[in-house]
Amino acid sequence: MPGPLPDGSPCQRHHARSRGCIRAGTASDIASLTPGEAQALQDESAAHGQWLMWVVTDADAEHPGKVVARAQRANHQGGTRLPSALVADTLDELRVMLPIDLTRRDRTSALPPDVLETWD
Repeated sequence: MPGPLPDGSPCQRHHARSRGCIRAGTASDIASLTPGEAQALQDESAAHGQWLMWVVTDADAEHPGKVVARAQRANHQGGTRLPSALVADTLDELRVMLPIDLTRRDRTSALPPDVLETWD
């Protein structure tokens, strides 16, 4: 499995307040990402051979009434949810905030019912 992103990278600098880019988030760790930070996270992950999937939901306990996309880093154990999220008022607004060059996928029966769609 690929290692963590290098110290000083935009991803590491942004996530310093949430104790690291590869650590699973807890409620107290969650920070909102800007679209630019989400793109930097996507780009750096790809540059290091790491695959991210953005999971979109409208049932996030930390952001009631909002649409949220959380990045999940895939690995052989199923993946690790990253501690930050894109947050918007509507699904259309959120879609514009996601990193470029991703492919939208409808929710499958293997995903929880609160997942609206995924992007990878």
